[in-house]
Amino acid sequence: MGTNKLDTCRIEIKKENINMAKENDDIRDIMDKQKKEQNPNNSSNKNKWLVIYLLAFFVVIYLLLR
Repeated sequence: MGTNKLDTCRIEIKKENINMAKENDDIRDIMDKQKKEQNPNNSSNKNKWLVIYLLAFFVVIYLLLR
C-alpha cells in the first residue's frame, strides 16, 4: 500500500509538471505575439526613412533644375 501512495504522488507530480510546461508554452506564445506586434513598428520606421530619402531626392532634383 505504501508504494501505491508513492506512485500516486509521482503521478500527481508528473501532472503538475505537465501543467507547468503547458503554462510555460502559453507564456512563450504570449511573448511571441507581443514581439510580432512590435515588428510592425519596424516597418513604420522603414517608411519614415523612405519618406526622408524621397524628400532628399526631390530636394536634390529641385536644386539641379533650378
